[in-house]
Amino acid sequence: QTMLQRRLRTQQGTPHEAAFFRTSDGQEIDLVLKIKGRLWAIQIKLTAHPSPHHMRQLQNASQLIGAQKAILITRAKETEGTDRLLSTNLQSMLANEL
Repeated sequence: QTMLQRRLRTQQGTPHEAAFFRTSDGQEIDLVLKIKGRLWAIQIKLTAHPSPHHMRQLQNASQLIGAQKAILITRAKETEGTDRLLSTNLQSMLANEL
């Protein structure tokens, strides 16, 4: 989370607001970013093998906050998903999404 926020600060023209989100029933988002008026929900998992369950959790939590983009960052080598709901690694996310 810290590395991602540091990267946003160093990129010119990427002002952002950052927060986290957690409900009383345990739904959470590690990092909620507001970038150029759009909400991004970012969940970080150490696994190299993200499961459909991880994606469903992120999708459900991101819908609660009205996020336009939801990204699951893992150690996986492959990027999967759609423009709205994506599973990727940190290097790909920093290179392609910001």
